[in-house]
Amino acid sequence: MRKDINILEDKDKEEVEVSIKRVTHNSIVDALDAILRSLYNYEQKFHIPSDEFYRGYLEGKFEDTKDFVEWVGIINTILI
Repeated sequence: MRKDINILEDKDKEEVEVSIKRVTHNSIVDALDAILRSLYNYEQKFHIPSDEFYRGYLEGKFEDTKDFVEWVGIINTILI
């Protein structure tokens, strides 16, 4: 199931489109594998390990781009 949600941010006064997808896996192992592959792909794309990126993001060193927000979301799924 996919829902598209439009959000208006007060600070930027611009419309930001956010896509939310629900993905199901056959097992916890498949789900963990998908998470780890996603983290690896972001690490390769931006040339930084996920733990360093996450610390930097929390310290405000990275902007709220679509990729970075998605990356943080993936990291948060394994921290919760």
